[in-house]
Amino acid sequence: MLTREAGIFLEFGLMFGQPGEDEVSLRDSVQLVKDISYDEFRTQKIFGCVPFPGTALYDWCKQTGRIKNDQDFYDRYISQDWSLDQLPVNMTDLPGEQVARMFQQANQELAEFYAREMPRSWIQLFGGDVAEFENYEQGRMTLQHLDQFTESSGSTFDTSGRT
Repeated sequence: MLTREAGIFLEFGLMFGQPGEDEVSLRDSVQLVKDISYDEFRTQKIFGCVPFPGTALYDWCKQTGRIKNDQDFYDRYISQDWSLDQLPVNMTDLPGEQVARMFQQANQELAEFYAREMPRSWIQLFGGDVAEFENYEQGRMTLQHLDQFTESSGSTFDTSGRT
């Protein structure tokens, strides 16, 4: 990873739920997130693909009957508390319940991955002894609260202090 070796902070997010995606593509996305994650661990990295009005994807959803009309889209998307942790329109060929379950399980798996990796990464980032931490890890309290983390604001303002 060239960015990691150069000390460049990497921020990213992936979408799921586009036409043609399936369980294999979601598994591949989860593995990619695990492979490239370091020093910054947000509990959700895979977001629902949203066919916004005015895009070809939105038009395709209307043509294929996945969206009945503009009001149908707004009722599914705009009226939700936080819109990127949902799949307002199932654009895959899989049943809606299966897609929703796969999407939730993928983000749960990533939350558990981050809960394991975050402490190790922070200790290393701040010059601590990772080996000592790993010896202590058996008795440590896990970061289970991260599994329950949900962003509740639509704001994109970065409050992390990194900017």
